[in-house]
Amino acid sequence: MKWQLAEWANNWPQLPIYSADREQVASFAGQHLLFAAPTLLLFMEGKEVWRGSRFIDWDELNRVVHLFKTY
Repeated sequence: MKWQLAEWANNWPQLPIYSADREQVASFAGQHLLFAAPTLLLFMEGKEVWRGSRFIDWDELNRVVHLFKTY
């Protein structure tokens, strides 16, 4: 999935993208209830606004980013 994320991120260069192994950052995984892998989280102003797990719906993620891009 990393290559898919990298390809998707090329369309959104203004978004900061971070990747982490949930086992290496267990406290973050616990705080955000990350049980499945992979999981993508989208934050806006420090709040989670979208979550995708296992099978990522890239079209849905694009719609959400477009929606928040107008704010």
